[in-house]
Amino acid sequence: MGKRKIKINLATLVIFLVPFFSQAQGNFRKEADISIQQLISDYNSARENRNEDLLKRVLLVDIDQLVSSGEWRRGIEEALEGMRSSSTNNPGKRELEIEKIRYLNEQNAVVDTQYRIISENGNERNMWSTFIVVKTIEGWKIAAIRNMLPA
Repeated sequence: MGKRKIKINLATLVIFLVPFFSQAQGNFRKEADISIQQLISDYNSARENRNEDLLKRVLLVDIDQLVSSGEWRRGIEEALEGMRSSSTNNPGKRELEIEKIRYLNEQNAVVDTQYRIISENGNERNMWSTFIVVKTIEGWKIAAIRNMLPA
């Protein structure tokens, strides 16, 4: 086989494989986006309803959380205790709105959200939350949370 024929065959192979891999990547993102959106929704629902069983299902055991006060919560027990305390000290409706999902690879993603707590008197506390999520055998789970107050 001559060099010219090899180049043509290689070019043909690339032309046919690029759309295939692009389609596969597109399908991955579409399915992962849906799963991650559900994960964040489940987390928010668990916080709203103080459902620790659901929180334990969506959080990794070794989760770490940095809250807007600068407090670190390391591990599921510290995170749950801090979330209980936060819900008691900052009552209100919690809303998370996903702004962006950025995939580091097919098992890890960074999820940026707007986080609002709306008190009973209508006052809003607006923050940002970033979630690090990982795909496990059981599905997507939250590995880390970073809460920030806007500058």
